[in-house]
Amino acid sequence: MAHDSEPELTAEVVAKRFADSADALAELHDQLMTLATAEENATTAASDINQVVVAAREFVVAAAALVDETKAAQALAQEAFAASAAFLSDANTDSLKVVIKNSAKATDARLKAIEASLGDVQLRDARIVELEAELARRTARLPGRVKRQLGVEE
Repeated sequence: MAHDSEPELTAEVVAKRFADSADALAELHDQLMTLATAEENATTAASDINQVVVAAREFVVAAAALVDETKAAQALAQEAFAASAAFLSDANTDSLKVVIKNSAKATDARLKAIEASLGDVQLRDARIVELEAELARRTARLPGRVKRQLGVEE
């Protein structure tokens, strides 16, 4: 015997409950698929983050090497000019002036090559800034839970 507060279990009521259950399961499925997509996006973003970090490390190593080379070239040029000036003050010959002039031209050519390399470093630096902005944009889109799993600061 059914209580007054409970509806009778008729075929229509049972069919309605099954339909409601099917709708709830479909909604749950959609939510799970959304979570799976978010997880996949987070994995892609983590991979992109790693690529940016590797590129930044490579840039730093290349820039440091270039700076070291520039310092060494500058030191050599200073020594050569100082030695030339000292020698010229002692001996004033035209042939020595030509040799020094040619050395200065060669040094200028090497410095221009170094300046061109610095331009390449500046282009890399600009690219790293672009990649960092893209990384920040993608990281900002990640859910907090995924950021924590990836160890990314919020």
